[in-house]
Amino acid sequence: MVRTLALLVLVASPAVYAADGESAISVSADFASLIVDQGTTIRPNEKSGVGGLVNVDYQRGFGDSFWLRAALGGGGVGVNGQAGYAMVGTVGLTYAVDILKYVPYVGIGAGGVLVGGGALDAHLDPVIDLAAGIELQESPSLSFSLEGRFESLWAKTTLFFIGPRVSFKWGYF
Repeated sequence: MVRTLALLVLVASPAVYAADGESAISVSADFASLIVDQGTTIRPNEKSGVGGLVNVDYQRGFGDSFWLRAALGGGGVGVNGQAGYAMVGTVGLTYAVDILKYVPYVGIGAGGVLVGGGALDAHLDPVIDLAAGIELQESPSLSFSLEGRFESLWAKTTLFFIGPRVSFKWGYF
């Protein structure tokens, strides 16, 4: 169902002429949920917690509706009553459906999540990043979004975060 909806959005959407050559820096403050399995296949040792992340993204528009995206973020999570951390870095592609003032978008990328501290053993896991959000275009140089991102690969580390995002844009005027 989700794949069908995403394909429908990609095929039926109008062109986004405002993105070609545009750049954006975005900052978000997110609620985060983390699940980490630090055991083995025979003896799983799953730990989970919640916390907050701050993320900074750089995006560069190309073509009619695509953006290259690089993101870095980090923050604290409480796991088993102890303070830990999660840091994330990804690169990927975002597709925006520019319709009027509200711009829905989806993205996919790859990167890594570094977790550690407190009850977590420090380690780095590769992840696939899936993102979706809706952006409110306040002006050609400013927008606000609500974005959710899910990052996981082989279920060793799973990170979900959602929150508000503000973007500052330049290069298209």
